[in-house]
Amino acid sequence: MVHGAQELVVAMTNGVTLEAGIVGTDPATDLAVIRASGSSLPYASLGNSSGLRVGQLVIAIGNPFGFQSTVSTGVVSASGRALRSREGRLIENIIQHTAPLNPGNSGGPLLDSRGLSIRPSS
Repeated sequence: MVHGAQELVVAMTNGVTLEAGIVGTDPATDLAVIRASGSSLPYASLGNSSGLRVGQLVIAIGNPFGFQSTVSTGVVSASGRALRSREGRLIENIIQHTAPLNPGNSGGPLLDSRGLSIRPSS
């Protein structure tokens, strides 16, 4: 959670820590974009959710409540779904899947079966 944070630090798995700043937040979906500067930083290649099919394997990765590098798998149940947030905002183009998401894991990447990070289709 970055809302109200006085300081952001990105902790890499190799022990390196980097100061970060907030680029943008969306409290309704519990997501934030942050920026950290460094050299040779790891990144995920982006896939496109338009190619997802019901029944396809997906992989959820995260760090729930400080547990390092959790991984869970599931199957795509549906795509293109919409739902209303607690505040009444319509959230569209949702991917419904069966991969367990542990508490504190929101915002972690969802990967397709080729290991590409899934982004919504435009």
